[in-house]
Amino acid sequence: MMDAIEYKDGYEEIFAIHSCSGIGIGRIKSDSEEAPALWRLLYKVKGKTKIRVGADDYQIRVDIHESFGEDAFGISLKRIESP
Repeated sequence: MMDAIEYKDGYEEIFAIHSCSGIGIGRIKSDSEEAPALWRLLYKVKGKTKIRVGADDYQIRVDIHESFGEDAFGISLKRIESP
């Protein structure tokens, strides 16, 4: 599964994508305080990064691509199985 974030009509649209299907799961007003904070975080973790959520470790991968002259983000999150 992958998530994508793209700008559309004054909002940062968040999609969950699996295979060839996607569904909108949220949106943030582009002029809100949350939107620039989200962009800064995604630029910071660009590439692969290991994170811990509770007791579980995850690998987050952030890919940046161009979409109609703007940066768009592809995000995948994979749980790292404990040995």
